[in-house]
Amino acid sequence: MGNLEELKKKRVAIICPTLSRGGAERIVGVLSKQIIDSVDNLYIFLFDSKEITYDYSGTLVDLRLGNYSTRSKIKIFNRAKTVIKYCKLLWKLRSEKKKYNIDISISFMDTPNILNILSRTKDKIVLSVRINKSVQNRKHNISLSRKIEILLMKLLYKYSNKIIAISEGVRRDLITNFNLKETLVTTIYNFIDIKEIVEKKDETIPNEQEDFFNNHDVIINVGRFELQKNQINLVEEFKIINDEFPNTRLALVGQGTLEDKIRAKIDELNISDKVLIISYTNNPFKYISKAKVFVLNSYYEGFGNVILEAMTCNVPVISTDCKSGPREIITGEFNYKDKMHEVEIYNRGILIPLQDKSEGEKHWLYKAIKILLNDSNLRNNIIKSASHYVMNEHSNEEIKKQWINEISL
Repeated sequence: MGNLEELKKKRVAIICPTLSRGGAERIVGVLSKQIIDSVDNLYIFLFDSKEITYDYSGTLVDLRLGNYSTRSKIKIFNRAKTVIKYCKLLWKLRSEKKKYNIDISISFMDTPNILNILSRTKDKIVLSVRINKSVQNRKHNISLSRKIEILLMKLLYKYSNKIIAISEGVRRDLITNFNLKETLVTTIYNFIDIKEIVEKKDETIPNEQEDFFNNHDVIINVGRFELQKNQINLVEEFKIINDEFPNTRLALVGQGTLEDKIRAKIDELNISDKVLIISYTNNPFKYISKAKVFVLNSYYEGFGNVILEAMTCNVPVISTDCKSGPREIITGEFNYKDKMHEVEIYNRGILIPLQDKSEGEKHWLYKAIKILLNDSNLRNNIIKSASHYVMNEHSNEEIKKQWINEISL
């Protein structure tokens, strides 16, 4: 462990765009509650504090960027006024660090990470990287602003004091593709608030949704409606499943830029009466816990915290073997070199290959869902093993120790 007595004298800032509607934002809230008693003073610097979804501990400091969307593409360099806006934010962040005499600054997400380094005063700089950047960049059309941002990451990240990768897959990507020293990057898994999930999962759902969840075999997905999460393919696969298993239903919990396209696909397949879209909620657990199967169909992830949340809700998980995170959670393995070619069943869940268009339609998701629907013993065994893992092996206390150790060194 680092010098814990010295850490108790430190003033720590956590920097994040907002505290609403996202996995990183949720973890910021949990992290603040976990370390509040281990530091002298804890501050949370937000770009925009108008909407607070998640509980937190510490003093909130609003940098007043205003109307900041955590999930919009940040076009730092495309217009002069935007450059000015971010220069002001950089100046404001540096000023607030000085004002509150910050000793350690922990930032989450790309733009805060860059700004954290550039606004360094006397503070120790800790970055949290939460997605597999190389895969993310390959899956999107990269704008000029994004290319510049990636270049800044490659130039600047090496000047941080520590980088916390959300999974071993993310860590290896940073070392290999961003040319970072192995000693600079450490893997620390996400916290999971088991107590909160257990309390919230039994909350009642609206009356108009009771028939949907109580009288059908519900397949559920929770996530932003964006390319990364690949819900349109999930809708297509559900159509095949529903033709064979008429009592199945699909619930999509979230919101995002692709919502209209998802709804259009649902209408095109004539399954609008069998698919329920639920807008973002700070309690998805009351829906997850009532489902038969949870599906994560992403092209890429950093960790896939929602997998742990589904496990805590006692729902069996099917996930793509994307980089990175799901393989580590479901199998305990960290080697991403071997490509998966079939549906693979493990004690804690099922992994399916990422769809390779060159191989034609393999319908891996349909096959995996069919396996679970047909085998109640398998479902129960997966639920039991996954629950044991979450409750006994994925320890918040151990994760807290790892964070304390890294920021106190």
